[in-house]
Amino acid sequence: MSQKKIIIFSPHPDDEIIWCGWTIAKAKRMWHEISIVYLSFWEYSSPNIESKKLKLVRKKEALKVIDFFWISKKNVFFLWIEDNAISANDLDSMKKIIEIIRNFKPDIAYIPNRKDNYFDHSQSWILVLRALDMAWSNNFFEYGGKWFRVNNILEYEIYTTFNKYSYTEDISDYIDYKIKAIKIYNSQSKLSWNISNFISDKVAYLSWFRAAYTIWEFREVFNVIRTTGIL
Repeated sequence: MSQKKIIIFSPHPDDEIIWCGWTIAKAKRMWHEISIVYLSFWEYSSPNIESKKLKLVRKKEALKVIDFFWISKKNVFFLWIEDNAISANDLDSMKKIIEIIRNFKPDIAYIPNRKDNYFDHSQSWILVLRALDMAWSNNFFEYGGKWFRVNNILEYEIYTTFNKYSYTEDISDYIDYKIKAIKIYNSQSKLSWNISNFISDKVAYLSWFRAAYTIWEFREVFNVIRTTGIL
């Protein structure tokens, strides 16, 4: 199988692991090249840590995850959008995403769930999909040069799980990697209020829940927006 280029758009550090950590673990084992784009840092999510400090903590944790999976840092991008300010109308961020897409030239893109009930997540879907469409046009030619079409686009579930989905993957061989990776986000597991306690073992619970509908032990599910063939 030829090497693929895979890009994951993560609204915040940890979203990329909780909901599509299989993508990273399996893809790296298959020697595919990975790029991750972090849109924001969720820096206003703690009652204990000041936002400027938490932003740097989350970035440091994300870079540890990158090292854990042996992902090249040249393929990692932080857009530094303020928490709760991701917007489909953010033209500057869209231009940055267009440039990343045209330069990296991914075969597959993973984006957040369009119907997620958390504002940053649903806005990320619109923003990134707009950029994917514009990267495929002759518009914005100043950003990244020649147009590029991403042939495979899949959305992954985040807070709001899918009622229906069109693609599923057995992740049984990679669940341990996923759990180890999510534990790197230590700042998420130490909040005094009970919003982020899903960070450790509960990461596996959704995969178990999805497995209940199949013969496999752990699953991740996706909706296909367009495709010419998956991994």
